Formats: sequence, C-alpha cells, structure tokens
Amino acid sequence: TGKSTAIAELIWQLARKNPKGRILLTSEANLAVDNALDKLKSSNHNIVKPIRIAAGDKFSAEGLSYSIIEMKKWVGIELNDMEKEDDALVRDTDEYRSFNTKSLVLNRWMMNIFSRSKDRLHDETIQKQWFDILYDLPSTVKKKVFDEYRTHCNVIGATCSAITDKNYSATQKYGKYIPSRFIKKYWSVYKTNVNAQNPKLTFDVVIQDEASKATPAELSLPLSYGKKAIVIGDHRQLPPNLDKEDILFKLHMQRLKSKSREERDSIYNLEQYVRKHFDVLEKSHFERLFRQIDSSLKGTFNTQYRMHQDINDVIYQFYVEENGLKCGVSDSDR
Repeated sequence: TGKSTAIAELIWQLARKNPKGRILLTSEANLAVDNALDKLKSSNHNIVKPIRIAAGDKFSAEGLSYSIIEMKKWVGIELNDMEKEDDALVRDTDEYRSFNTKSLVLNRWMMNIFSRSKDRLHDETIQKQWFDILYDLPSTVKKKVFDEYRTHCNVIGATCSAITDKNYSATQKYGKYIPSRFIKKYWSVYKTNVNAQNPKLTFDVVIQDEASKATPAELSLPLSYGKKAIVIGDHRQLPPNLDKEDILFKLHMQRLKSKSREERDSIYNLEQYVRKHFDVLEKSHFERLFRQIDSSLKGTFNTQYRMHQDINDVIYQFYVEENGLKCGVSDSDR
C-alpha cells in the first residue's frame, strides 16, 4: 500500500521543515532499514543526509552507501580500531562484493551538483572538465565534503535490536562512564565529546518500519529516545518471530545466574507465564497499539498497488475489519 514510500515522504517533509532536526529510522530487520534509506535517494539535492549505524556484517549493499566507514575510506581518513574491526567483517560479505562505490552517498551528492549545474555550462569541454573535477576530487576537498555531510546528518538508520545493553546503552564501571559501541558510533557522527558523562541520546522523531514484526522490547526501546514516534506496520502480515524453547532456555539460564531469591522467583514466574500464555506473546504488540490507540492518532492505507485484482479478492477477507483492501492496479496496467 506504499508504506515505505510514505516513510520516505515523511522524512523529506520533516527535513524540509527542520533541516537540523534528528530522525531515527529503525526496524527490526537490517534489510528493512536499508530499503527505507534507499527510498530517500534523490537525483536533485541532499536535503536528507542519512548515516547508517550497524555492525560490520549487518549491512546490505544499499546500506553501505550510507556507511560512515565507507565515507572515511572515500576521503582517505584512517579508521579507528573499532571501525577496522567492522570493516574486516563487512569485506567478507557478498553484500560488500556487490557494493558499487559510485553509489556512495557522497559520490551521489557530487553528481547532484553536476546535474544541477551542467545546464548553465553550454560549452561541452567545460562540462566534461567540471564533471571530472567533481568525480575525482582532491583529498582536501573530499574531507570538506565529508565534514559538511556529517555535520548536517539528520537521519540515523539502525535496527531495533541494536538497542540492547550490549550494543547501545552506556554503563558504569568502577564509577567511570563506559560508552557502548553504538553510542561511540553515534558520537563519531555528531562529534560529541566522548568524555562527557551520560550525554543524552535524543531524536526529534523516531520512525519505526515493519513494527508489526517487532517484539514489545524491539518496539518500545527505540521510541524511548524520541520526542515523537511514528510507528508503521501491518498486523495482518507476519508477527514477531519467537522461539518458545529458546526463550525458556534463556530464562532458565538467567535464573541460575541470579544472586537473589527475589530475582530467581521473579524469573521463575515469568517462565511459567511463557509456558501458559505463549500465544499472547506471539501476538503483535503493534496490533495492540493499533486497536487501543485513539482514532485521532492512527491512519490506514487501504489501496494496494502490488497485486492483481484476483489476488486482492483472496486477500480481502483478512482486511474486512479495516473496511477492506482496494486494488489500485488498473486493467490497463496489468
């Protein structure tokens, strides 16, 4: 029904309204984040300047176009130890092998400048020289381009699962503030003082795609960092992918590690709940939100442009409660 296109439009409108605002674009799947970022491409301008934050082997080819590591390599800036680890991981992936450096967002930015200016250059020789300059900038100019892009970054792309104690939040150790890998990467984008104590990680807007597939934790954690949340999904599609035995095993191991009787009892009660009410856990939390939230805070797309009318007629039965699903594919387009 155009959910991904709507996300791209939302981000464009938010960036036009407040170019300095910060947006977190998230989903439970890496590919969904990268696909949403790919929708933001423009052949005219770079009002939206996304940077993708992920572990080295989690990028798709589309996401690599927005990798700060690939941008640094484009400039010729030496990577730090954490970035070298990620770079080594990503180089072993099929996605990296299919990645074309021409698609790097900084290269596209230069080509956008060329496409906007070439009509003013009537001499073909000058056009070609101008193209060659933008295509192969000296390193000093590349660094300025990179710094401008990073300084004005207004979209961070990351998965919900990156927001865990191990990957995302900061911890205290021996009274000293220990930042996580994600926060270090976030700092590297915005050049925040790495010695600051508990710097606030905030976004003006958090946009979450494929929210119907997210577990309650995946759904709620990203939203806690935003002043405003836009949650997009379809609870008629696949629910969260949960493994009952895996959850019970992890709870059991956690109970064995617990030091207090109170905590052990609490985990035991949770284990019993999972055994008896797993069907409740499997239900999409997005569906709960959708059904319980005030009607003024939600909207529904009811026209799809992907399926033939005959397929739409089969799918229709699942959308009766939402007043049906219309087919936007005309006879002439089939």
